[in-house]
Order: sequence, then C-alpha cells, then structure tokens
Amino acid sequence: MNIVHTWFPEGSSSNDPIMHDLVNRLQLHKCNDNYCKRGDPIKKCRFGYPKPYSPVTFLDSEHRCTYKRDVGDAYVNNYNPYLLAVFRTSMDIQYNDGPQAVRYLAKYLAKDDYEAKILLKNIQVQNQGYYKRTTYVSEREHYSTRIVGAVEATYDIMGWRKHSNSRNVIFLSTSLLGQDTRRLREDIKDLTEDDDQIFSLTPVGKSC
Repeated sequence: MNIVHTWFPEGSSSNDPIMHDLVNRLQLHKCNDNYCKRGDPIKKCRFGYPKPYSPVTFLDSEHRCTYKRDVGDAYVNNYNPYLLAVFRTSMDIQYNDGPQAVRYLAKYLAKDDYEAKILLKNIQVQNQGYYKRTTYVSEREHYSTRIVGAVEATYDIMGWRKHSNSRNVIFLSTSLLGQDTRRLREDIKDLTEDDDQIFSLTPVGKSC
C-alpha cells in the first residue's frame, strides 16, 4: 500500500527539493475557521485535521483507512508522488474498499458541477465595529463563474461534443407509493370530469 503518500518525502529537502516544495506548497491542509469549522473556531476541522500519527497504513474492520503518518505529517493531505510531479496541483488520493468504494463512486457520479462562488464582502464602519455583507452570484451567471480545465474550456469555445452515449438513461424513482412526485398528463384538458387517471405514467408504471 504505497500508492497513497501522506508524508513529506524521506530525507532532507536538499535530497528531493522539487517534491518537498510541491508537498509544502500544494498538499498541506490549512485550516480555515469559516470553511473547515463552519465559523466556529472551537469546532474540530470537518476534514479531520490534524490527522493522527500512525506507523503504518491499514484498513480497519469497518473498511476505514488510517494512513501512515509521522508526527510532523499531521497536516499533509493524501497524494501520489508521481501524479503530483506530473500535474503539479493539489489532490486528495484515497484507498476505497468494500462498501466505501461503491459510496465513493456514487458520490462523484451524482455530484453537481463545481461552481465558483464569487464572494463580495462590503465592509462598512458602524458604531459597534464592522459588519460584512455577503453576496453570491445568481444561477444565470453559473456558466461564466464555473471553474473548468483547459481541455473542457477549449471544447466549450469550439462547440465540440464532450461526450456521447449509445444507451439511454432513465431515472427510476425509488420513493414509496404515495410519496413520489407525480406529473400531470399533458392531455389533462381533454379528459372527462369523472376521469381519475390524471397523472402521467412513470417508467415503472409503464412496465407494469
């Protein structure tokens, strides 16, 4: 289990100055009270930093992974040295086993596009100090503020297709009977007054 590293490169910084610089610059977690602790400095970091010391990397009976860390590596975020050297960007590489692997895949398959929130802070002086007013961009500005990579940006500008699929995907509601969202039929105006079949059939209903 040497794919994920959670420590500074072995030896002094003079032995591998490039990797030392990359880890120090990109992979050190810097706790922020507003982001990590939801504005409460007394709370623990929601990402679990500082991480505990562990002489080895191991998976417990609940499939949770504890990574090898020395005392001085408590704030080093998970990385792979090869990927870090090639892409030179911050990363969070994790081992996933059993149910955790399924949950991890489901999380990112269903995750919304990342949107950059433009934060505007207008600080004004009042008798009792300062206050901050926060304003976020509206949904219609989402596209112009969304963070994308160079490849995706190029495809957007050129109008190229970024993906294709030879199979249709149908959403199947798993809500209990009577708790699901129903849509009215498009031809509801043409129905008779005593017709109680006012809802469109769901994919499950069509197959029954």
